[in-house]
Amino acid sequence: MNFKALREEMTEDAMAIEYALRRRDLVTLNDLTAACNCAPESAEFTIEQMIYFGVVAKDSAGRYSLTPAYRAHPIKAAQYDWDHGPNLQLAKKSQKN
Repeated sequence: MNFKALREEMTEDAMAIEYALRRRDLVTLNDLTAACNCAPESAEFTIEQMIYFGVVAKDSAGRYSLTPAYRAHPIKAAQYDWDHGPNLQLAKKSQKN
């Protein structure tokens, strides 16, 4: 699955995690759950899926970051509000077109 297809299928939790990781490198699970306002179990499950698909990497200290390949993937500016996170309504509309 390519990154474009992954982005189209991301859940709200995954979009929130991706947003938090785009703003900072090497984030702990506790930091992610606080930033995303989601349960630790949900965040951990989502992160493990993102690791499987090559979106997120985990270092030896247990901190997470976006992979260089995913970070380099372009994002449609209309789908992303850099001050407030992903614009899910615009992202869903563009998926239908």
